[in-house]
Amino acid sequence: MQDRSSNTMGVHTQTKCYIVTDLDNTLVGNAAATQEFNRKILAWQPQVGLIYATGRSYQSAKHLQRSEDLLEPHYWITGVGSEIYYQGDLDQSWSDHLMHQWDRSRILALTKDFPEFIPQPDRSQSDFKISFFLYDNNATEILARLRDRIRAEGLDAHVVYSSREDLDILPVRCDKGLAMRHLMTRLGLTNDNTIVCGDSGNDIGLFKQNTLGVIVNNAQAELLDWHREHGQDSSGNSHQRIHYANAECAAGMLEGIQKFQPDLF
Repeated sequence: MQDRSSNTMGVHTQTKCYIVTDLDNTLVGNAAATQEFNRKILAWQPQVGLIYATGRSYQSAKHLQRSEDLLEPHYWITGVGSEIYYQGDLDQSWSDHLMHQWDRSRILALTKDFPEFIPQPDRSQSDFKISFFLYDNNATEILARLRDRIRAEGLDAHVVYSSREDLDILPVRCDKGLAMRHLMTRLGLTNDNTIVCGDSGNDIGLFKQNTLGVIVNNAQAELLDWHREHGQDSSGNSHQRIHYANAECAAGMLEGIQKFQPDLF
């Protein structure tokens, strides 16, 4: 397996657009399509920038990068937006931003009243992310109770549920989309030269930022539900800024990128 992890692509002023993509079941999931995406990205340099936005921890995401032979992106957004990395270094300015009115210990104490929550391993926890597994047919009602409790306690927190199992509690200033917006401001990106790609509930924050978007065909129900409610016009047609791909995983990403940036193909 070729090691590309030390082959960081430089940021250039000629960059035409940035692709911000989830990893599991979006960029990763079809090995042939992932490698085709890699080839395209390398061929498009320096016109196209790359940001990974994943629910995984940075260490877990780096492990996935090695096992799936992924390119090294310009930036990593990890832990559902709770951390940003550049060339292995944590973005401390983002961490400082998330500290505002975040009381991790009080939120953690509150969750003990929810026996349905199964703590995820320590490697999935961080200073700005509290993570559980939630396998329950009544998840919608349980999450509504959790949000009500958070409000009643006067706590500022954001609840994200994805893939019918992953429950993350984050600072109110935190999700993948808000972390991406932080980088967009730094890089001088606009909504029209940023393309987001995702498949699950923790990607909704990306699509809320009103950039261009690609929902891969294997998307989870929670993202499709959000798209039906927010990503379509009154006639049920998808807004032109969000492409619901016919293909799955990285093949669907390339399909959407071709729609928004046909000159690259």
